[in-house]
Formats: sequence, C-alpha cells, structure tokens
Amino acid sequence: MKKMNQALLAKAGWRLMQNENGLWDSMLKAKYIKDGNIAKARNSYIHNSSSTWRGVAFGVELISKGLKWRVGNGSQILFWTDVWISEFGSLKCQATVPLSVDQLLKKVSDYIYDEEWNIHKLKSILPWHIVLRIISIHICWRKSELDKAIWGLSKSGDFSVKSAYDFHYKFCGISSWQWNFIWKLRLPPRVLSFLWILLHDKLLTNVHRASRATLWFIWKWRCNSIFDPEFKLPSCPGLIIKRYLVSWMNANYECTPDIVLNTCLIAWSPSLMDLIKLNVDGNMIPESGFITAGGVLRDHKKNWLGGFTLKKGIGSVLEAELWGLFEGLQIV
Repeated sequence: MKKMNQALLAKAGWRLMQNENGLWDSMLKAKYIKDGNIAKARNSYIHNSSSTWRGVAFGVELISKGLKWRVGNGSQILFWTDVWISEFGSLKCQATVPLSVDQLLKKVSDYIYDEEWNIHKLKSILPWHIVLRIISIHICWRKSELDKAIWGLSKSGDFSVKSAYDFHYKFCGISSWQWNFIWKLRLPPRVLSFLWILLHDKLLTNVHRASRATLWFIWKWRCNSIFDPEFKLPSCPGLIIKRYLVSWMNANYECTPDIVLNTCLIAWSPSLMDLIKLNVDGNMIPESGFITAGGVLRDHKKNWLGGFTLKKGIGSVLEAELWGLFEGLQIV
C-alpha cells in the first residue's frame, strides 16, 4: 500500500514539474520551490512544512529515479548530475577530470557555443565515445525553447501511476521483502503454497497453460492416475491434445484477417508543378554506432537543386533519419 501511495503522490509532483497553471501549483511553488527546482526543494528541510508538501516530496523521491531530460536550450539541465543521456546516466561518474563544486553546478548550456556543441571543451572532460554521443543530440536553435522533463519509464515520456508503481515494485519491492513469514501463518499448506507462488508472480494462468497444453495434459493425467483410483488414461492422448490446441488456436485467431502480400516497386517520382521534393536517408554503422545522413533536392522537372551529407557522432537509425530531415528542411 505504501508503494501505491508513493506512486499516486508522485503524480502530483510530476504535475508541479510540468508547470501546470493552478492555484495549488502556484501556492506550493511560492512557499517551497523558490528557485524552481523541485528536487532541490525536496532535499532541503523546511520548518513546519504542511502535510501536503511532505506528501508531494515523498512522491518526488520516486520521480527522481525515473526522471530524464530532453534538451532544449540546456539552461535548466545540470550537465553532470541530471540524467539527460539515457545510456550513461549521471555523467559525473564518466568525468576524466576531478570535478569541483562549481563544476557540478554547470548547466548543459555552458557547453554550447554559437548554437553548436563545444567539442573542444567536451573532449577535455569526457571520454571520446561519450562526446560522440552528445554531438548526435540536437540542440534547439531557438533560445526560448526550454528543456523538458520526461518520464524515462514510458515510451511517450508521459508519467503514469502504473509505470511508477511497476518500477517501484520490481526494483524496490519483492527483493527487499522477507517472504518466509508466509510459512509461519496458520493456514492450510495448499493456501500457503498458493500465496508463495502468487507473490513471486509465478502463478500459471489460463493463457500460460494454453501455451503449454501438452505438459499441462500430461501433468493432469499423471495427478489423476495417482489420486483417482478409477481414472483411466485416454486411448488416444495425442488426438485429445491436438483437438485442444486446434480449438484454442481457432478461438484466438479466427478473427485475424488473411494477410495478402503484394509486391510494390518503389521509384522516384517528380513533385507537382512549382514544388520542390526533398529526399533524405539516414544510416547507422553497426560496428561503430556512427550515424550519417544525406539528402537531395529536385524540382518538378527533375533538375538538381542541391544536396548535403553529414556525420553526427554515435546514435540510432531513427536519430540519423531525423537529422537528415532537419538538415534538409533547413536548406529548403
């Protein structure tokens, strides 16, 4: 119950971080979050703080474990202590030089020069493979575009109570509990066994049982032969199992439409009159992780108008494709 309460309170903390315009939001920020940093406010002691704020602070403790940042202008992200590159976590553990207190307070924007990453400065403080990963991250060219806090435990980046609770349960829950107390309860042995299996998420549901039909039938017949003196093994056990599987598959797949594969030849086609067509492509080299992109621009008469190629450090295929689109639209 405590874990669920913390996940629910984390929702309120998340709404505070998203700068929602509400009376409760304004009141809490005015009283407890003076500099706009809710994580820092949570760690500082405030005399006679309200029970509401203590609850929100308790929820923010959980948010900090799954919080990540999407880079805008870099003015809100602490370069060394915030998580803004997923695969490396906090960069202070990757530093190649000793970090002073002042350096730990530097923002991502301190390592940006003229709307580009300051590669020379990055090379002097971080390993080269991390520098390559950083320069593949797009920097917003509009200085008004703020950094955005995102929830790293969901694909959309939006916070949900379910994902927070699942994370809390899996990584902070079952391993820290002493489940042996179950065997001390005054309950029938079969109930104790059921509780043990249930709490360890090992309960065999009907879905799992259907996928293991053969073993399930063998086990069922074996138990019946031991505990039921009148039980007789079916004369055609293989046929029974086959019929069961066929009926189960029909029940689950009878609504699935037939998939028809058609061959489609792809070729370049010109744009409409007075329009420019941009074609881009991105690539990631599996051995090194380097990403590249390129593109060409042509008019409706197939005339060459321009093109580009670029390299952007280490990243994914999706990032390479997006870089190609971004660069091409910049030219247009």
